[in-house]
Amino acid sequence: MSKPRILFVDDEALVLKGLQRSLHGMRDQWEMSFQESAALGLESLDREGFDVVVSDMRMPVMNGAEFLNEVMVRHPHSARIILSGHADRDLILQCVGAAHQYLSKPCEPEVLRDAIARAFQSRPEVELEQVRGLLAGGEDLPVLPHLFRELQLRLEDPEASVDQVAEVVERDIAMTAKILKLTNSAFFGLRRSVASTREAIQVLGVDTIKSLILMDGFLNQVRAGLPRGLDLELVAQGSLDVGRMAKRIAYREAPAFVEPAFTAGLLSMSGLLVAARAQPKAYEDIITRLEFGEATLQSLERETLGVDHAQAGAYLLGVWALPATVVEGVRTHLKPSEGPPALHVGSILHGASIIQGKGRSPLWRMDADHEHFKAIPLRTPLDHWGHFEAEQGGDQ
Repeated sequence: MSKPRILFVDDEALVLKGLQRSLHGMRDQWEMSFQESAALGLESLDREGFDVVVSDMRMPVMNGAEFLNEVMVRHPHSARIILSGHADRDLILQCVGAAHQYLSKPCEPEVLRDAIARAFQSRPEVELEQVRGLLAGGEDLPVLPHLFRELQLRLEDPEASVDQVAEVVERDIAMTAKILKLTNSAFFGLRRSVASTREAIQVLGVDTIKSLILMDGFLNQVRAGLPRGLDLELVAQGSLDVGRMAKRIAYREAPAFVEPAFTAGLLSMSGLLVAARAQPKAYEDIITRLEFGEATLQSLERETLGVDHAQAGAYLLGVWALPATVVEGVRTHLKPSEGPPALHVGSILHGASIIQGKGRSPLWRMDADHEHFKAIPLRTPLDHWGHFEAEQGGDQ
């Protein structure tokens, strides 16, 4: 099996030499190519193909935004990373739909290595090959939503205020309305109404708002092209409920996992939606078989495609460079014993999915991983986790 292939494009020869030196230790793990222009980069891509493309932003003739937009068209399943200075904010926002990750210059070598490795982290190479093969039949991998990126850029300023964060969110009127509607619904169980984005951010926190924006932006990208029988609104509502339940469980069992568990819950079905767009005929058959009570979604996916939606979701979130706790939580939530022998985000998500899946669509039908929970200490017995739903405190 081949090593991951990484292409670096920068018009400054000294920068490329510096990258070669700093990444010298990765030669045994990655195959790397370094090109001094966007044109040479495109030639290399067309000739050899690469798993990850890392591009400078300011280049003559064709800048990084134009280059990655062209990469997106020609090689839609290459992960795309922009390297840019803080002064390039306006140029960065031209990359909407083209870049999966953004890194600021100057960039420490370990940060760059970690960003590239996220797409391959914690998964055997055979699994990566299978996931890539699964997704190769579809459209381009979804990218981080525009509003989420703007928020990230704003939050790079350590002195960013709540008002400044709210100003970014309020640029998207539809998203603002959704946040206020959700905040005031029974979903979060707040004891008072929230009248503004600023209040919502103060009450729920920036991390929760970012997660909601991330989920909404992702759903908008995958809305077209889903197979018959797959109800996007059902998946969206179920994911919200799993995220809420995961947050409440984490609040009582492992407070450090509250936000990662919520984010992972919201995105736990991301792999299903991406894989279903890539393989619509296969998923039409899988959904039909599910409706007739045949096995679980995971078992049918592995039987038909060789991989499941948890693996596909983890691959996408790795390309986005989301935190490892979120990526691994999604990857292991169908079978948490595939993670560490301790309570982790995948364990919490597994319990939340089973609780929230009862009486729902068979999409959430899964085999409980009892052996995992027998082997780890819990503050509250597993069969009591479902009672957290009626209590206050875990959502705030």
